[in-house]
Amino acid sequence: MNFNLLDKNKIRTAYFALSIKKRLIIYFILSIFIPTSIISLTVYNKSKNIISKKIDLSIEKNLDTISETMLQKIEIVDDISTLITYNSRILDMLSSPKDKSTVAIINEINELNKILDDYYLFGSSYVRGNELFPRIYMVDRQEYNQYNISDKVYDISNISDIDWYRCLPNEAFTIAGIDKIDSVNGNINTIKFARRLYRTDNVVNPYAALLTIDMRADYFDDILEKSKMTAGSSVFIIDDKKQPISKENVLVNDVIKNNDINLSGEGDSYHSYVENINGTKMLVSVKHIDKLKWNIVSISPVSELNSELTSFKEVMGLVILICTIIAVIAALVLSEDFSKPIAYMVKSMSNVKKGDFNVDLSYKRKDEFAFLISQYKDMMRQIEELIDKLYVSELRKNKAELKMKDAELKALLAQINPHFLYNTLDSINWLAIKHNVSDISSMVKNLSNFFRYSLNNGKNIISFSDEKIQVESYLQIQCAKFKKRLEYYIEFQPEINDCYTVKLILQPLVENAIMHGIEESGRAGFISIVGTVIDGEIEIKVSDNGLGADVDKLNKFLEDSSIKSKSLGIRNVNDRIKHFFGDDYGIKYYKNKNYGITAVLRLKIVKDVGDSNA
Repeated sequence: MNFNLLDKNKIRTAYFALSIKKRLIIYFILSIFIPTSIISLTVYNKSKNIISKKIDLSIEKNLDTISETMLQKIEIVDDISTLITYNSRILDMLSSPKDKSTVAIINEINELNKILDDYYLFGSSYVRGNELFPRIYMVDRQEYNQYNISDKVYDISNISDIDWYRCLPNEAFTIAGIDKIDSVNGNINTIKFARRLYRTDNVVNPYAALLTIDMRADYFDDILEKSKMTAGSSVFIIDDKKQPISKENVLVNDVIKNNDINLSGEGDSYHSYVENINGTKMLVSVKHIDKLKWNIVSISPVSELNSELTSFKEVMGLVILICTIIAVIAALVLSEDFSKPIAYMVKSMSNVKKGDFNVDLSYKRKDEFAFLISQYKDMMRQIEELIDKLYVSELRKNKAELKMKDAELKALLAQINPHFLYNTLDSINWLAIKHNVSDISSMVKNLSNFFRYSLNNGKNIISFSDEKIQVESYLQIQCAKFKKRLEYYIEFQPEINDCYTVKLILQPLVENAIMHGIEESGRAGFISIVGTVIDGEIEIKVSDNGLGADVDKLNKFLEDSSIKSKSLGIRNVNDRIKHFFGDDYGIKYYKNKNYGITAVLRLKIVKDVGDSNA
């Protein structure tokens, strides 16, 4: 959550850092783009629902038409089977006593064959575009098997072991299922219908024969093909066991084998749903024909069905694009119109900041900006007059005093000759070496280094490597004073050494730590100075193991210049850091876990300052 808040703050900061012109452009674009997008999406979704319902309704009507056509044709087959069933000659043969003589058997077969031939021709002409193949299977006519003189008359034993016969329901007329028969045109797939025939002379065992009529299975293929909603659609018929009734193809086989088609429906029901088939979104529509126990299934690619919706979507996208372009143009024109006078005023204020109060703004319009600019010009004129009246004379006086003090300071500095000081310290060092007093020699060398880097030829800006040498010289002098009671550790990352800083920012902190922390603690002291680069900034930690201090008071003292304290040295360091690097940098104190405190200096990376004497 902290990261989210941080990101939001960054976005908010970046947004408010934009110019008024850019913000106005954003406002205008959003004010047109957002409503247009909402309206377009609302219209699109509404249209999508309407189009989807119309498509679904159209498919349902198609399937209803197919269902009605199928039922009509099957009713014709039912009528023909009824005509055959009640044919008087067939009824006579079913009810007459069985004559086992060869002549009688042959005559009976021929007679039945002739009757079925008549209905074959009648049915084929009545059901246009299709052939009907009637056959009769007589009960208890094993003698028929001895004669191969008809392809329409058989004994019932020829089909008694076939699955479709054994599964026939106990109904007068029924659909037996899918079969294959041999015809003049070869082996063809058929839809088989069956009707039981009964004798009239035997009530106890009336079942006398089974009449079957085969219809070409491809009869409905043309109807199904013409009912396709799109080029990529498929319409087929399957029974409740998901066995194909109509012509099979690759897609139908894949769908039946690899997808669980939802056939749940009671009565003559219809339902549709979207299914992912072979990696493509398909609209599956199922019409259940309860009378036949068949299902008409339509499978259509959603992308093809939604072609109109896709075109509508493209139009909507074009509308949004045009509205966005208009919004951008309007935003540029209006933002320029609003921001131009403000830009003039900002430029004028920049000149005023440099001390130029001569405001020259020309604005010819008669709007609110004209009034604002007029008031601004009057205000600048009054300020300039006040400055002239109140401060010019005082500035002149102060300037004269400053020049006099500057001359006195230069004269005083001239009395201090750094070369004389360094030469004197070198002489003392030479005498200490001559008399073999190494402690004095070391202290003199460190003192010489300390003064040399402190004075720095009057320059206030030095490198971190020089600052490191200066504070280390001071620490070595203190180590000589405290003997073994003081140790130190200094380590800077290599990339820090070539950066620049104001001089004498570490020595006052170290001196403060020794005097107020380590010296008063009475125990061995340790000073640690570590410089690292973190997130593009220099961080230097000055830690001690002294008595410690109230870090809250120290930090408050650094922030509030009105608070009085003895630690003027650290405030001076903090002020000089802020003056050179900026207000975002400076010193902050933290309490150590065990003993002492740590001063953390945050400094900007400065690689080149020229010959600055800041």
